[in-house]
Parts: sequence; C-alpha cells; structure tokens
Amino acid sequence: VGAHLRGFPLHGELLECGARFVRATRTEARYRLFLVPDTRPQKPGLVRVAGAGHAIEVELFDLPWEGLGELMSRVPSPLAIGNV
Repeated sequence: VGAHLRGFPLHGELLECGARFVRATRTEARYRLFLVPDTRPQKPGLVRVAGAGHAIEVELFDLPWEGLGELMSRVPSPLAIGNV
C-alpha cells in the first residue's frame, strides 16, 4: 500500500530487497487511508475502521526472508510492517 506500489517513489526498495510482484487486489471495505505527517516522500497509513470503510487497492509481493529484514530496516517510524 502506498509509496511502495509499482510506479511510486519507493517501489525500487522492494526490487532491491528481491521482491517479486504477485498480483494486485483490494482489501475488504473496512479500511481508510490517511496521510502520515512529516514523511518524504509522502506516505499513506492504512487503518482498519469499525464503521464505514473503503476497499483499498493493494499489491502483493513475494519477498525472501533476508529481503524482508532489509526492507524492515528501511521503513522509518511511525510506519511499520505487520498485520492490519
């Protein structure tokens, strides 16, 4: 989701970490995107909501374990990689 999508500014980080695109899909209609303040390039945050949400377009990638560690080291706080 966000700046790592194909064609967006941080997509190259995924490729450098050995990611392979699998497919594009959408979340359930239970999420909202918001702009994370003070990030460059600008990055969205994804949050699950109890009320009316939206289906958000996402991309799935296959990433080797060692690539995941490298990618996680590049994701600055307050962002995180994990389950939503």
